[in-house]
Amino acid sequence: MAFGNAKATAAILYDFGPKILKERFQYGQTKADSQSRLDYLPQTTNPTDPHFMGRALDIVLVAWKPNERAYADALVSLFVRMQSEMHLEAIIYNKVEYNAVGSPSPRIASSTMTAKQKYDYEHTSHIHIQWFDHQKDLSDFAESLVYELQNDSVIQA
Repeated sequence: MAFGNAKATAAILYDFGPKILKERFQYGQTKADSQSRLDYLPQTTNPTDPHFMGRALDIVLVAWKPNERAYADALVSLFVRMQSEMHLEAIIYNKVEYNAVGSPSPRIASSTMTAKQKYDYEHTSHIHIQWFDHQKDLSDFAESLVYELQNDSVIQA
Protein backbone atom coordinates (compact mmCIF):
# COMPACT_ATOMS: atom_id res chain seq x y z
CA MET A 1 0.00 0.00 0.00
CA ALA A 2 1.37 3.41 -1.01
CA PHE A 3 0.55 6.63 0.78
CA GLY A 4 1.87 9.03 -1.90
CA ASN A 5 0.36 12.47 -1.42
CA ALA A 6 -0.82 11.82 2.13
CA LYS A 7 2.66 10.95 3.36
CA ALA A 8 4.34 13.69 1.29
CA THR A 9 1.90 16.33 2.53
CA ALA A 10 2.36 15.21 6.15
CA ALA A 11 6.14 15.59 5.76
CA ILE A 12 5.77 19.07 4.22
CA LEU A 13 3.39 20.18 6.96
CA TYR A 14 5.74 18.83 9.63
CA ASP A 15 8.70 20.72 8.16
CA PHE A 16 7.03 23.95 7.02
CA GLY A 17 3.63 24.14 8.73
CA PRO A 18 2.70 25.54 12.13
CA LYS A 19 5.09 24.48 14.89
CA ILE A 20 2.20 22.93 16.80
CA LEU A 21 2.15 20.10 14.22
CA LYS A 22 5.47 18.85 15.62
CA GLU A 23 3.85 18.35 19.03
CA ARG A 24 1.96 15.21 19.88
CA PHE A 25 -1.74 15.53 20.60
CA GLN A 26 -2.58 14.22 24.07
CA TYR A 27 -6.08 12.81 24.18
CA GLY A 28 -5.85 11.09 27.56
CA GLN A 29 -4.28 11.47 30.97
CA THR A 30 -0.78 10.16 30.23
CA LYS A 31 1.92 10.62 27.62
CA ALA A 32 1.04 7.15 26.36
CA ASP A 33 -2.35 8.59 25.43
CA SER A 34 -0.98 10.71 22.62
CA GLN A 35 -0.71 10.61 18.87
CA SER A 36 0.95 12.43 16.03
CA ARG A 37 -0.98 15.45 14.78
CA LEU A 38 -0.33 14.30 11.20
CA ASP A 39 -1.94 10.93 10.56
CA TYR A 40 -2.11 9.25 7.17
CA LEU A 41 -2.06 5.67 8.45
CA PRO A 42 -5.34 3.74 8.40
CA GLN A 43 -7.18 3.06 11.64
CA THR A 44 -9.28 0.42 9.90
CA THR A 45 -8.95 -2.53 7.57
CA ASN A 46 -11.99 -1.46 5.57
CA PRO A 47 -10.73 -1.56 1.96
CA THR A 48 -13.01 1.33 0.94
CA ASP A 49 -11.79 3.70 3.67
CA PRO A 50 -9.78 6.55 2.06
CA HIS A 51 -7.06 6.25 4.73
CA PHE A 52 -6.73 2.52 4.09
CA MET A 53 -6.49 3.29 0.36
CA GLY A 54 -3.71 5.84 0.95
CA ARG A 55 -5.89 8.74 -0.15
CA ALA A 56 -6.38 10.75 3.05
CA LEU A 57 -4.55 12.71 5.72
CA ASP A 58 -5.87 13.86 9.10
CA ILE A 59 -4.36 16.95 10.71
CA VAL A 60 -5.26 17.07 14.41
CA LEU A 61 -6.13 20.65 15.37
CA VAL A 62 -9.20 20.88 17.56
CA ALA A 63 -11.89 23.45 16.85
CA TRP A 64 -12.71 24.12 20.50
CA LYS A 65 -9.24 25.51 21.27
CA PRO A 66 -8.93 29.02 19.75
CA ASN A 67 -5.19 28.77 19.07
CA GLU A 68 -5.52 25.44 17.26
CA ARG A 69 -8.62 26.57 15.40
CA ALA A 70 -6.79 29.63 14.06
CA TYR A 71 -4.10 27.39 12.57
CA ALA A 72 -6.71 24.97 11.26
CA ASP A 73 -8.75 27.74 9.64
CA ALA A 74 -5.60 29.06 7.94
CA LEU A 75 -4.69 25.58 6.68
CA VAL A 76 -8.23 24.91 5.43
CA SER A 77 -8.18 28.24 3.58
CA LEU A 78 -4.83 27.33 2.02
CA PHE A 79 -6.10 23.87 1.00
CA VAL A 80 -9.21 25.37 -0.57
CA ARG A 81 -7.05 27.82 -2.56
CA MET A 82 -4.78 24.97 -3.67
CA GLN A 83 -7.50 22.34 -4.08
CA SER A 84 -7.17 21.95 -7.83
CA GLU A 85 -3.36 22.01 -7.78
CA MET A 86 -3.25 19.48 -4.94
CA HIS A 87 -5.83 17.24 -6.67
CA LEU A 88 -8.02 17.21 -3.55
CA GLU A 89 -11.39 15.51 -3.68
CA ALA A 90 -12.55 16.82 -0.29
CA ILE A 91 -11.57 18.94 2.71
CA ILE A 92 -13.54 18.52 5.95
CA TYR A 93 -13.19 20.50 9.17
CA ASN A 94 -15.43 21.83 11.92
CA LYS A 95 -18.80 20.89 10.44
CA VAL A 96 -17.99 22.04 6.89
CA GLU A 97 -17.06 19.95 3.86
CA TYR A 98 -15.52 21.47 0.73
CA ASN A 99 -16.08 19.45 -2.43
CA ALA A 100 -13.66 19.01 -5.34
CA VAL A 101 -14.29 22.54 -6.63
CA GLY A 102 -14.04 24.18 -3.22
CA SER A 103 -17.75 24.70 -2.59
CA PRO A 104 -18.60 24.44 1.11
CA SER A 105 -21.58 22.59 2.51
CA PRO A 106 -22.65 21.94 6.10
CA ARG A 107 -21.60 18.63 7.64
CA ILE A 108 -23.90 18.30 10.61
CA ALA A 109 -24.47 14.98 12.33
CA SER A 110 -27.95 13.57 12.60
CA SER A 111 -29.70 13.34 15.94
CA THR A 112 -29.66 9.53 15.69
CA MET A 113 -25.84 9.35 15.79
CA THR A 114 -23.97 8.46 18.95
CA ALA A 115 -21.68 11.08 20.48
CA LYS A 116 -18.63 9.33 18.98
CA GLN A 117 -20.24 9.10 15.53
CA LYS A 118 -21.18 12.79 15.67
CA TYR A 119 -17.66 13.77 16.74
CA ASP A 120 -16.10 11.74 13.90
CA TYR A 121 -18.61 12.84 11.26
CA GLU A 122 -18.39 16.57 11.98
CA HIS A 123 -14.57 16.60 12.09
CA THR A 124 -14.29 19.06 14.98
CA SER A 125 -11.06 17.44 16.19
CA HIS A 126 -9.14 17.40 12.92
CA ILE A 127 -8.89 18.51 9.32
CA HIS A 128 -9.44 15.68 6.85
CA ILE A 129 -8.04 16.11 3.34
CA GLN A 130 -8.66 13.48 0.70
CA TRP A 131 -7.33 12.90 -2.80
CA PHE A 132 -9.04 11.35 -5.79
CA ASP A 133 -7.93 7.73 -6.12
CA HIS A 134 -6.43 8.25 -9.58
CA GLN A 135 -4.44 11.27 -8.32
CA LYS A 136 -3.32 10.06 -4.89
CA ASP A 137 0.30 9.73 -5.99
CA LEU A 138 0.72 13.01 -7.92
CA SER A 139 2.83 15.15 -5.61
CA ASP A 140 3.58 17.79 -8.23
CA PHE A 141 2.20 20.44 -5.85
CA ALA A 142 4.92 20.06 -3.20
CA GLU A 143 6.95 23.15 -4.14
CA SER A 144 3.84 25.35 -4.26
CA LEU A 145 2.62 24.04 -0.91
CA VAL A 146 5.96 24.80 0.75
CA TYR A 147 5.89 28.33 -0.72
CA GLU A 148 2.32 28.95 0.51
CA LEU A 149 3.10 27.64 4.00
CA GLN A 150 6.23 29.78 4.29
CA ASN A 151 4.36 32.91 3.23
CA ASP A 152 1.24 32.62 5.36
CA SER A 153 1.49 34.94 8.38
CA VAL A 154 -0.98 32.95 10.52
CA ILE A 155 0.70 29.61 9.85
CA GLN A 156 4.14 31.03 10.57
CA ALA A 157 3.08 32.88 13.75
